[in-house]
Formats: sequence, C-alpha cells, structure tokens
Amino acid sequence: LVEASSEKKRKKLPKAAGLLAILGLLIPSISNGQQQTLSLDEAISLALQNNNQLKASKFEVDRSRNLIGASIDIDKTQVYYGFDQNNIAVNNAPLHVLGLSQSLKFPTVYHAQKKVQQGEVSLAEQQYKLDERMVKLEVSRAFVELSNAQQLVNQYAELDSIFSQFANGAQLKFDLGESNELEQLTAQAKYREVHLKWNQQKENVAGAQLKLNRWIQSDSLPSISTQQLEQLQPLPLDTIQHPALRYYAQMQLLSDQQLKLARQQLLPDIQFDVFQGTNAAANARIYSGVQAGLAIPLWFGSQRSQIKAAKTQQQFIVAQSEDQQRQLISRYQMLLTELEKQQQALVNYNASGEKLADKLLSSSELAYRNGEIDFLQYAQLLEQAITIKTQHLNDLLQYNQTVLDINYITN
Repeated sequence: LVEASSEKKRKKLPKAAGLLAILGLLIPSISNGQQQTLSLDEAISLALQNNNQLKASKFEVDRSRNLIGASIDIDKTQVYYGFDQNNIAVNNAPLHVLGLSQSLKFPTVYHAQKKVQQGEVSLAEQQYKLDERMVKLEVSRAFVELSNAQQLVNQYAELDSIFSQFANGAQLKFDLGESNELEQLTAQAKYREVHLKWNQQKENVAGAQLKLNRWIQSDSLPSISTQQLEQLQPLPLDTIQHPALRYYAQMQLLSDQQLKLARQQLLPDIQFDVFQGTNAAANARIYSGVQAGLAIPLWFGSQRSQIKAAKTQQQFIVAQSEDQQRQLISRYQMLLTELEKQQQALVNYNASGEKLADKLLSSSELAYRNGEIDFLQYAQLLEQAITIKTQHLNDLLQYNQTVLDINYITN
C-alpha cells in the first residue's frame, strides 16, 4: 500500500510541476498586461491622439486646404472644326478651319475666389480648435467623475469592513447567548445595506471608466490613480484669444471676402480664339487668326441679389459675434458666482467637517466597546461620519466640474 501511495504521488508530481511551469509563464504576461495609471494631462493627451471625432475635424481642415487649388477654376478649352462654303480662300476653294477657344473669368475673380477658400481653411482650423477644447473638457469631466467614484468606493469599502466585523461579532455573541436577536438582526441588516452601497459604487466606477474611454477611445479601460484629486484652479477669461471669439472673427473675415467675390462677379469674362484655316486645292495657303472679346453681363439681378445677401450675412455675423462675446462674459461671471458658493462648502469641511467626521469615527468605536452606546447608536454615528466625508467628495466633484466649465468655457 505504501509503494502504491508513493507511486501515485510520483504520478501527480509531473502534473504539479507542469502547472507551476505554466503559472511561471503566465505571471510575467499578467504583470506586463497591467494598466498604467493615467494622470489628467496624460488622459487628455491620449484623447487628442485617439479620438475619432477630433480626427474627422482634422480631416475637414485638410479637405478645405486641398480645395485652395480648386479656386482657380478655369473653364475647359474648346477644340472646334469649322467649314463654311462662304469662307473662300484666294484659290477659290472654301477653308477648313481648326481652332481653340478659351473663356476666362476676369483675373481678379480668381484671386477673390482663392481668398474665400483660404478663409474657409482658417474657419475649419478654428472649428478644430473648438472641437479640441470640447474633447479636453469632456475628458477632464470624466476623469474627475472617475476619481470621485473611486474615492466613494474607498469610503464604503472601509465602512463595509467595519460592519462586516460587527455583523460577524453580533452573530457570535447571539450564538453564545450574550446578546439579543434584535442586535444581531440590526447588525446583519446594516452590513447588507452598506455592502449593497459598496457594490453600487463599484458599478459607478466601471461606468465612469466607460465614460472616460468614450473620449480616450483606448483598446482597454483607462485606469487612474486612487489618490484623491485636489482642487482644480480656475483660469481667467481670455476675451482676445478665446477660440470661440476667434472663430467668429474668422467668420467676419470670410464674409468680407465673400462680399468682395460677389462684387467681382460683375466684371466681364474674357473670351479668345486661336484658329487656322486651309484647303486641299491648288496653291493652298494656311490662314491664321485670332479673335478676342468680353462677355459682359447684361442682366444684373442675380449678381445684385448675391451682393445684398453677402452684406446681410456680414451684418448677421457681426451681431452673432457681439452676442457671443456678451454671452461668454455673462456665463463666466455666473460660473464664478457658483464657484464661490461651492468654495464655501469646501472651506467649511476643512475648518470643521473633517475633524468632526474623524472624531465621530474614533469616539463612537471607543464608546461602543466600553458599552456606553448600543450597536444601533454606533451604526448611526458611523453613517453620520461617512455622510460628512461622502458629501465632501460630492462637493469637491461639483467644484472641480465648475472649474472645468470655467477653464474650457465656450458659450
């Protein structure tokens, strides 16, 4: 029997050794596959690199730039053949005429068209900057939401651990007859309640990761540091270089160029022909000719309407630009006012709230262990302390989101 047993052990050893070898191969790959925690700046940089919406905006800039060459849109050259028996050469035979015909717009029209297309490129570039600003805002908002969700998970994990220990202790005391059923049931109910909230917060973390990855668009869910995010700092409003104001300034320049182009359309087109004629009769000669002329518009109704429309567009954009500047300043001031209110909540927490929460945690545990309070009172004090801390996290989240709205304000 001993020999048989040892033989079985020898048979199992190779399997165990093989399993260890496999684990040895897997451990390095697992460690290599661990996610690198991202800072806020790294998350923004990754989004600017990967975000497909931003790439599409960049492609629009490239498309507009490629159309600059199309602004010199010279009409196709016509090649024609003509035969007219009335067109008689000196050898008394009609001529066969072969020629080229070309129509050109007035040269200044091409220059005006190029200016308009260059304005379209500049407008697309300003739109790209606005889209880039929007991506930065959304990444930052998702980042602070994920950081807040992780902090809430940590809070409820700590509370879950405490209530788990007391639920087990209450069950043991009840089994030993040292406590009543009410205390045991209360401890179990509180533990299940806190454990449920902990699981819900973990789901919130997963949702926040998905929201952040919606903008980063990475192959794996992003991971950030579990340390608490500090208060962000608001930036002053730049009413000169702000992308939204520069966008409308570029729209004004573009409307000016469009008005100039509409006026240039009143100028005549240039038409010229080059041709040669000959025949196959005796003593045939080659006759060359040139014909040039102007195509003058006789009906100005269409051009005048386009000029009026361009002037109206100019006035519309000026009004929009002024309104945008007023709205920008007004919203900035409103956000600053909101930030002041949120700042007060953070100041109050730093002055007294944090100390109160820590005191509740330490004093309630000591009082419960000394028998000064029962478990229900202890649970209420714990929940009060955690409520203070979680409310601070939510206040900090709202504060940072308002700061982000200020720093990336668009309207």
